Amino acid sequence: MSRVLFTGGGFKVTNNLLRTPRRAYELRNVEIVTVKQPLLLICGGVGLGLIGFTAAFFRYLYFYEVLTLLGCAIATIAVSALFGTLKVHSLAMRADEGVIYGRIGTLRAVKDAVERALNQR
Repeated sequence: MSRVLFTGGGFKVTNNLLRTPRRAYELRNVEIVTVKQPLLLICGGVGLGLIGFTAAFFRYLYFYEVLTLLGCAIATIAVSALFGTLKVHSLAMRADEGVIYGRIGTLRAVKDAVERALNQR
């Protein structure tokens, strides 16, 4: 009998199954599960660039322009920090690796539940 390790955000992890909103993976075939934040690298660089630009030219900008630039930079970094990817890798699946996009908190909880299930094998 399979025990539920995690449920939420469209995901369900049991001792032998990872069910996502689009697919289901048998955990006996899964070898590696990783969580990354690729959007944070891109948007974080843009946000830091805007902050640097504002710091370099703040004396030439109007106050509302400084606030707009800093607000956009901080909002970009904050929003991109909320999202990530969960990658499910297995040699049995070959080129059919699953990449799932979602909220980073949910993806980390799914990854932890899958690791617990893999350790119980």
